[in-house]
Amino acid sequence: MKSEFTASCVSVDEIEEGGIALWLADADPVKEEYLTFQRVFEPDEQSVRLGLNRVYAERNDQGFSGYGGIESVSLFRDHLEVHFNGKGSKFMGGLSTMKVSFELDAAAFQKLREGLAVCFDGFGKYHVEADF
Repeated sequence: MKSEFTASCVSVDEIEEGGIALWLADADPVKEEYLTFQRVFEPDEQSVRLGLNRVYAERNDQGFSGYGGIESVSLFRDHLEVHFNGKGSKFMGGLSTMKVSFELDAAAFQKLREGLAVCFDGFGKYHVEADF
């Protein structure tokens, strides 16, 4: 699995369980490169007990996914960098860093920026490095 790709599709959506999902994908059905973050805002007691109350990250397949494990997420005007801790690196197949490049207009970039802020609110993992 590559540690970098270029996303031509970026979406920020509410999820049924009362949360948020962010998708960055290459939109090529042959390659199927994507990174997604998901968070439920009010997890039940069992989810908290099992550690499922953290941000979920997935890369290309559920086999490369998990809850927590994110050291930091930094947003730049033309890309996103994700650094994983040991736990995250393990569920990401050994990757400790990922970079997703993109070209977004101002409105789409702002939506991504706000979506990441909501998704990572309270975790202290998200940083905006973009110069507006």
